[in-house]
Amino acid sequence: LPPSRARRSSSSSPGALVSLGRLPSTASTAKPATSSTALLQMYSHSGIEKRLLPDMRRGRVLFIWMGFPCTSWSMARRLTHSGPGPLRDGGAGLRGLPNLSERDEAKVALGNRLLRVTASMAKEAIRLRIPFALENPKSSRAWLTEPLQYLVRGGAEFYETHYC
Repeated sequence: LPPSRARRSSSSSPGALVSLGRLPSTASTAKPATSSTALLQMYSHSGIEKRLLPDMRRGRVLFIWMGFPCTSWSMARRLTHSGPGPLRDGGAGLRGLPNLSERDEAKVALGNRLLRVTASMAKEAIRLRIPFALENPKSSRAWLTEPLQYLVRGGAEFYETHYC
């Protein structure tokens, strides 16, 4: 992904990787696509990529706002006695710590799947020069993963914005 495909915008999205490309020539007739955490969760196992990627390739998507739950990626989950323990760490356990309960393993698996779906759509958006934003908390361990680091190396830029 060459850096020339992404450029800085003065009106960036909050706490997100942002890549801005030219709008497709069919922009005047394009229908906007809706993407939300709920939609990603709902379709995480039924192939949202197979549903959205063809529309992206046909020029029917003008902008993508992506986000996935930070539940299992959160640094707020720490080894303390006053809350749930961590599901990941910043090293070898980035994709999930060993010896998790079945319920926590399911959370980690969903988080990993949603990260892969999101990164896949972002890579294709960069290739097609479709503007996108990918939102997740600044402290999220997701930013440490290879798929999101790949996007940064490819030219997407990180912006920090506060919602207050």
